[in-house]
Amino acid sequence: MHEIYRLIEWDVNDYSKTGLLRAIEKEKQKLAVDEGRKNVLQEYKLTFRWLDDILLKISSVNNNIVTVEYDFDGDRGGAQWIGNTHLIFDKNSEQIITVSDILNNRENAAEWDQILRKHIKTNDPDNCVWDDPLIPVSDIFYFDKETITFVYQKYEIACGADGVIRITVPFSTISDYVKPDFKAKYLE
Repeated sequence: MHEIYRLIEWDVNDYSKTGLLRAIEKEKQKLAVDEGRKNVLQEYKLTFRWLDDILLKISSVNNNIVTVEYDFDGDRGGAQWIGNTHLIFDKNSEQIITVSDILNNRENAAEWDQILRKHIKTNDPDNCVWDDPLIPVSDIFYFDKETITFVYQKYEIACGADGVIRITVPFSTISDYVKPDFKAKYLE
């Protein structure tokens, strides 16, 4: 994964509801103010040379789960770059939720590849998802009570015409892979 998707460096020491909301508001204000946005973009451009815009939004609030979504894009003379990442916070436990908190058996690549390919829907009607290598479980994801959606960046598992790909898998399909404590805490 390109380093651009690891740019999210929040100054968060307090993962309580108040601390988390304060950090989200601070990040939103930094990106919403035109001068602040320019400064952030200038800093990123110096490092990565192609980022033109970055957007932050709260894409879902589910009980005590907050999902923060970032969209990145850039354009250089016909070459367009887009990316998307999510941070998921549990306000009760004051923790970031990772895919490792949710799933067992991620190392079974062939089995996960079959599961993920069954649920792919792309922007391109000709679907240019690559046959090889196997599609891994992405560390970028979001979820609700019924499904988990894995996010893959442009060119990560397919040609550029497909852009950012989201693969939504029902939890009922992967029930054996979902950790029991995660099921009890978030899905019941």
